Amino acid sequence: MREDAFLLDARGRGVVEAAIMDHADRRGWRVDALAVRSNHVHIVVGASPHSPEVVAGQFKAWGTRRLRKAGLIGDRTRLWTKMASTRSIHTEASRVAAVDYLLNFQDEGRRRFSE
Repeated sequence: MREDAFLLDARGRGVVEAAIMDHADRRGWRVDALAVRSNHVHIVVGASPHSPEVVAGQFKAWGTRRLRKAGLIGDRTRLWTKMASTRSIHTEASRVAAVDYLLNFQDEGRRRFSE
């Protein structure tokens, strides 16, 4: 790592969550569940036909812009890892399982949006 690890505090997590929800709304993407953590984000989102990598990249970019606008970060070169752990969900049963995992097998900070 060329820079120290970056951790989001409660305010930063709120900024990133709002950025993700706003961007998803603008794009017409359905957010089923979201958990913004201090050092990573879990999200189940319907954003077809875009690849999970494109969606993750857009959420990272918008989260960074909002953190800068809020004055929570400066010109730090990197906030996020280069890649993201992504998976495509192809069936309703898989979507339900992903939402269940995010909501019921994570710590505090769980959010449910749609079924």
